[in-house]
Amino acid sequence: MKIILSRKGFDSSYGGVPSVIREDGKMISAPIPEMNGKGHFFDTGTRYGDLLDFILPAGCKYGLDVFCHLDPDIRPELHKQLPSGWKPILGQSGAAARHLENHGAAEGDLFLFWGWFQKADEPRRFHAVWGYMQIAEIVKDGAKIREYAWHPHGKACYCEKHGAQMKETNTLYVGSDTLSGIADAEGIPGYGTFRFDDASRPLLKLTRDGDSCPTHWRADSLPWLDWKNRRANMTYHDGDAGKACFGRDGSYFQAASRGQEFVVDHVDGKTLAWLKRLLRCRDNI
Repeated sequence: MKIILSRKGFDSSYGGVPSVIREDGKMISAPIPEMNGKGHFFDTGTRYGDLLDFILPAGCKYGLDVFCHLDPDIRPELHKQLPSGWKPILGQSGAAARHLENHGAAEGDLFLFWGWFQKADEPRRFHAVWGYMQIAEIVKDGAKIREYAWHPHGKACYCEKHGAQMKETNTLYVGSDTLSGIADAEGIPGYGTFRFDDASRPLLKLTRDGDSCPTHWRADSLPWLDWKNRRANMTYHDGDAGKACFGRDGSYFQAASRGQEFVVDHVDGKTLAWLKRLLRCRDNI
């Protein structure tokens, strides 16, 4: 089993403000808008105003009438009417899809979704893990992808209009109903979100406390970071550039500012024990 740290939600480019953690600990990752590199919006059938129990963060660039890219779609409670045959799904295309394919993403691997957040009663913005999904099936066939027409990557803008490369690489990662292959965690939901509170904070929050730079992750934020050998054991942090991510004073790890999918290639017993603690922080579906 591989773990894939998957960056999702608002950032400084898309949205311009962090997603919100409510006072009750609910993490409201804001999906990015559906638009291309030229700023043209596409119709996904879902606007921000269509999402239930969702409020755009203060200062957001967009209005409730803008079409959003609800992806990963792992929160059924956001749908006013759950689509027939709904399944938890992450869609990818282009360079990110190629990256996952090249690094062997497969059934049974686990996505951990993270993003940029601000807690309602705190001034600082930070990176945190907000959700998870285990892969049950990978769909690359264009005709089958269109069967999931309610998902953004099942729409014409990904299957037809975004260009040959986008169409060629368009991929759906369908989530499992329940987790498998993780001792003591089998049978719990195969997808979901986490609740941010005093107990879960040390596991979910990546940015070190008191730091104004979100990419300065805590030295102990992830169990696969090998400080002794200066190996991150995940993609986008490889080679000499990866070694430079380990601060000399050992106070923080410099996370890459680019890249959506960080594939972890070192899932040992320490990582599995951490993962099981993390899964106990999940919110109710």
